Amino acid sequence: MKVIDVRSFDELHNAFQKYCGSATWIFRGQCDDPSWTLVPKAGRGKIRIDDENLFRAWKRHAYAYEKRVINSDWEWLTIAQHHGLTTRLLDWTRNPLAATFFAIEHTQNHEGELNAAVFSYNNKAWGVGKADEPPNDPFKNAPIDVVKKFVPRSITQRLVMQQGIFTYHNPPKKSLESAIEHDEDLEKIVIPRNVLGEIRKILSYYGINKRTLFPDYDGLSEYMNWFYGTDYK
Repeated sequence: MKVIDVRSFDELHNAFQKYCGSATWIFRGQCDDPSWTLVPKAGRGKIRIDDENLFRAWKRHAYAYEKRVINSDWEWLTIAQHHGLTTRLLDWTRNPLAATFFAIEHTQNHEGELNAAVFSYNNKAWGVGKADEPPNDPFKNAPIDVVKKFVPRSITQRLVMQQGIFTYHNPPKKSLESAIEHDEDLEKIVIPRNVLGEIRKILSYYGINKRTLFPDYDGLSEYMNWFYGTDYK
């Protein structure tokens, strides 16, 4: 995996230039922790039942909160993932600046002195439209021993604003690193912790912040607390 070190927003912007004009690159932001491989929560061994049974139990209760008609378990799984359930989906975005925001968010909330990392993943064989359609069911008759792209329908405002996309891991413990093939690329941009606060303010100036990525009361409140808080200065 190619690693790119940057020390400022300008260097970060320059690193992103190579991805412009391509529809096949997607991005993920997280802490630069060597122990964090690119696997979803369900692959990290922190639940006592398998993720399918967890999802089925969650779904039985979730009907009480959802007024819309949800057409498939893929859509339910998308909603579950975006609201914190442990699933076999891993979050990505088409927007590298959004990925940078999440990298900063995760790192600043993490105890210790870790840097931030933005992963860039490219699969030249990915298609559009019908080629992006997943199997009929996320658990039954799904491809085994794979990491696949899953393009969700725009069923939530958060998903739309974050330009969200997922990788689907079966089994959940299968890391993206172990699934890379000859027609794929995986790169990592490392941002030092000491510049994260300044880059976060620049991202907000360009419209990438908690209020825009989480267009609801929670996102607005967290944004206002940050913008008018003492940490902003």
